[in-house]
Amino acid sequence: MYRILLILSFLVVMTQGMMAQSTVIGFSLGANFSNFVGEGKIEGSKPRFGFCPGLVLNFPTALESNLEVGAYYSQQGVNIKLDEYGVDPDALIPYMGKDLYYKYTQQTIRTLRYKTNISKHVDYLCIPVMWKQSFGALYGKIGPWAAFALNAYSKKKVTIHCGADTVITYDSSKDTTAVGKAFNQLFINKLRKYDVGGAISIGYQTAIGQGLDLFID
Repeated sequence: MYRILLILSFLVVMTQGMMAQSTVIGFSLGANFSNFVGEGKIEGSKPRFGFCPGLVLNFPTALESNLEVGAYYSQQGVNIKLDEYGVDPDALIPYMGKDLYYKYTQQTIRTLRYKTNISKHVDYLCIPVMWKQSFGALYGKIGPWAAFALNAYSKKKVTIHCGADTVITYDSSKDTTAVGKAFNQLFINKLRKYDVGGAISIGYQTAIGQGLDLFID
């Protein structure tokens, strides 16, 4: 199964608008870098940079502690870039066709170069439930989270060059045949539609205006 590793979390700006007595609602804007790990990891993959906006509810308890519940829209996934040389028929014929492939491999001594760009993206609704303990302006948080896939897609773009000539460009997102549709559907079928885990973080809180605090998490 594919799994997501979240390695950079949130920059949180929280407003102290009262929903109920002592309960605080906040707005979050952050970013994350994510990649596939485990069985679904792909060689040559690069982390995807994604945004992570959300809302936070903070419920004070006792002894400078709070229960914090969040809801974030998290953009995650990977980008893969490959730059290869050769005349591998299994790699090239599906995009060039046999006639064009043999034209370039038999009538020229120039080596074919093919670039492959693959995007595998999935956007989650992430819901963390965190116990937050304050130590003056500093605080620490720990707790579980659950995530549910809202949107997922995969696409491949292959560009084949021979010398300075561009032989062909293939884009799976524009391929309406069964081959193009299958590429995206295979990713969706393998992707787990939910994820769970735990999180720990430290942060700093400071007032930046009347009823407005900045939280750096």
